[in-house]
Amino acid sequence: MKIKPGFSFFLGLRNFYSFRKGKRRTMAGAVIAVALSIIPLIVVLEVSDGMIEGITRRFIELETGHLQVSSYEEMSVSEMEKVSRELEELPEIIYASPVYRGMGLIYSENYKSGIQVKALPPDIYEKDSGFRNYLEITGGEFDLSGGENIMLSSELARQLGVKAGQQIKLLTGKTAKNGKMILRPEMYEISGIFSTGYYEVDSMTAYINLEKGEKLFRGEGRLHIQCKIIDPYDSADQTALMIRDKYESFSTVTWFRMQKSMYESLYTTRILLLFIMAIIVIVAAVNIASSLLIMVVERRQDIAILKSCGTSNIHIRRAFIYTGMFTGIIGAVAGITIGLLISMNINGIIQFIRNTVSFISGSPAVLSASEYYLEQIPVKVKIPEILIVAVTTVLLSTAAALHPARKAEKMSPKEIMQKH
Repeated sequence: MKIKPGFSFFLGLRNFYSFRKGKRRTMAGAVIAVALSIIPLIVVLEVSDGMIEGITRRFIELETGHLQVSSYEEMSVSEMEKVSRELEELPEIIYASPVYRGMGLIYSENYKSGIQVKALPPDIYEKDSGFRNYLEITGGEFDLSGGENIMLSSELARQLGVKAGQQIKLLTGKTAKNGKMILRPEMYEISGIFSTGYYEVDSMTAYINLEKGEKLFRGEGRLHIQCKIIDPYDSADQTALMIRDKYESFSTVTWFRMQKSMYESLYTTRILLLFIMAIIVIVAAVNIASSLLIMVVERRQDIAILKSCGTSNIHIRRAFIYTGMFTGIIGAVAGITIGLLISMNINGIIQFIRNTVSFISGSPAVLSASEYYLEQIPVKVKIPEILIVAVTTVLLSTAAALHPARKAEKMSPKEIMQKH
């Protein structure tokens, strides 16, 4: 019998969906297994990248800056402002400003909490685009022009039960020359309430005027210059080295060194999750092998007839390999499509689950922002990663078909006919 081109391909399709003796035999179960294994892999891949980028961006734009420059000697805010202006003349630096950090106790009639107080220049909101883009003003306005003004994070304001325009008490401490701690309670007016979208920051941060911060924290807090550069991911180390060469009496630390443990922890968790998801995909590929082995046994008479009519072993082998490949392709397309749909709508899905569970349990705090870090998870679809998943899935599915294909290839038509 003359074998036409594409015969093995046709047999592979026929194996994928066949109707024999009143019974329909398909690879639908294997396809569903592959699709279900890929869905969580795609969701973890896309959502974890978005979460890591979202957390990292908020930290470097609102908390640490891209670089922090500190003097080995004690300096005043005005002296640090002069150095900041000199740093902004460097080609890589787009913004630099002094920042004072200290701790305090903030309290109202209903609540009190220890907080991180950041003293910022009044014009940072206008001049620092990264700071402005990631800081959402939820009440009042950003105003640190007065020494008695304070900006509260949204979660902190919620816990204190206060709103913009109200008064709040802030207690700070200063060590006297005799070594005793002097406590200084002061009243501040809440000029605005902000949200960073990151619970860890929103739960314990307040902003005050830079000059006021110098009065409160000089000798107690930490004064440094916070710099923003053009490319914080690829050129931070080179820019830090440039600053250290120019200012020998200053130390320079990149954002990655400051947040190294958190950043590496996030990526380690991501890799472990992807590894677990990859194992599930391998298990789905094994399911393809099992389904094809059953198919080989069920269709042994058909295989014997084809061989008796002159079909070569290589065509039989290729047919089952094609079946495995088709299963992988259809399962990959279905799984990736559903996974991307879930990923792109993950914030709405989380909100729906949160509302549903909260309604059933009667607790509004179920699945709050504190449990998944970000109020809104940014999702960025990365086509190369998706293509790698698709190609790897198809290759695994094709490889899983090799053993059943060899088994079908080695079948003897004579032995099969004698048994029947």
